[in-house]
Amino acid sequence: MNSVNKRGFTLIELMIACALFVIVTGILVELYFNMDKSTSYLDRKTVAREEARRGIQIISRELRQAAGASISALPGEKLSFRIAVDADGNGLAVDKSAKLELSEEHVIGRDYDDANQDGLGEQQLVLLVGGRARVLANALAANEDLNGNGVLDPGEDGNGNQRLERGIWFETGNKGVVVTLETAKGLKPDLSATARMTALVVPRN
Repeated sequence: MNSVNKRGFTLIELMIACALFVIVTGILVELYFNMDKSTSYLDRKTVAREEARRGIQIISRELRQAAGASISALPGEKLSFRIAVDADGNGLAVDKSAKLELSEEHVIGRDYDDANQDGLGEQQLVLLVGGRARVLANALAANEDLNGNGVLDPGEDGNGNQRLERGIWFETGNKGVVVTLETAKGLKPDLSATARMTALVVPRN
């Protein structure tokens, strides 16, 4: 009659099983946090892109109406201009002497003075007209050009993407204005998601 082998796990086998369990659990936890981090990054990237896209669309629409001669000197992070308007009500944007009628000054730039009093300040891009502020984009990227030389110098790359960012920048282009808008979501450099959009806008007037 054969005896049944009732021998259990040895201590070494238990230690190996526990070690394998810890390793597998660690891998699963790491995968979970990496997936969560990736999803969070993609969410921030989507928000940054949407802010940049919305800002460029509004700036392009406003700037197309500008009188070319009224556009401020470029390049710079601020742009001012005036729009042709029918000020005297004759149905045309010119007066009796055929002179172009212009609106009050429009200014696009960072909200350094918190004109709309929402506490966001320079993180916002605003359009100022007659003391009224309209938000064009939130989450503007920081201006990394600390010394204003137009080059990414050592110590200026705040988010580590090896690209000079100014947040908002206007410069002359082919018969128009080249607008570059950069947004960033996330406080830590290694977790910050950025978006950059550029448009050439040619004023109609």
